[in-house]
Amino acid sequence: MKATILDILKEMDFKSFYEEQIVAGYKQAYEMVNYNLNLDYDPRAIVGDDPNNSKERFYGNNDIKGPDALHGSHVSGIIGADRTNDIGIKGVADNVLIIGVRNTPNGDERDKDVANAIRYAADNGAKVLNMSFGKGYSPDKAVVDEAVKYAISKDVLLVQAAGNDNNDIDVEPNFPSRKYLDGGVASSWIVVGASSSIDGENLKAPFSNYGKTAVDVFAPGVRIHSTVPDNKYIDEDGTSMAAPVVTGLAALDPFLLSKINGRAGKRDHLKICCKS
Repeated sequence: MKATILDILKEMDFKSFYEEQIVAGYKQAYEMVNYNLNLDYDPRAIVGDDPNNSKERFYGNNDIKGPDALHGSHVSGIIGADRTNDIGIKGVADNVLIIGVRNTPNGDERDKDVANAIRYAADNGAKVLNMSFGKGYSPDKAVVDEAVKYAISKDVLLVQAAGNDNNDIDVEPNFPSRKYLDGGVASSWIVVGASSSIDGENLKAPFSNYGKTAVDVFAPGVRIHSTVPDNKYIDEDGTSMAAPVVTGLAALDPFLLSKINGRAGKRDHLKICCKS
């Protein structure tokens, strides 16, 4: 442990290490205990819906910041941070509009929320959906499948983070999934793993999920510098950071988007991403 910490401190100052690793790690553990694993925690009153009604569509509020907007702000910055002001970072895409849809609050990621978020974004003109969220089970997958089919019918591309469990998701379940319950497969869908800065056998980030058929492409996902609330910038790791690299690329290049949206096969997706 000591040697690992010393190696990290060679690349960052102690203040940054403390804030980004120690404090952030404690915060994550606190939220897991008090929200994700707390059977008594019920946030549904905040959004005002019936959690048992999968068909319910219209609920929620316009508070997309919530108690903590760090993750969404970091992802958004990777996609479209201002490239002209020489402050902080430059996003992948130029002149991109981002619709913020908060569908994964602490402790609660229901399939109906994922489905309704996809529908909302598609109905409001989004052409690329970045999905930097995921889980290992999907008790109401049918409602998500319906939303995905709806979005694809409106020429929407879905970009999914592969997940951070170092699992082979050709074998281990991972949701959302492009595979429909009826046996079909979503056509306009890319799954993104995270790569590190190390060439060779260690190019895959040690936490990133992988899969010969389930993961389409890898993008940088280790120590990615991006925007967070209150005019700050921090480094984050995760396939959540890799997915928006591909999302930004798709938003940047309309030709790429048109090729991916049902006009090219999976191998072509990989070739296009590598050439761009």
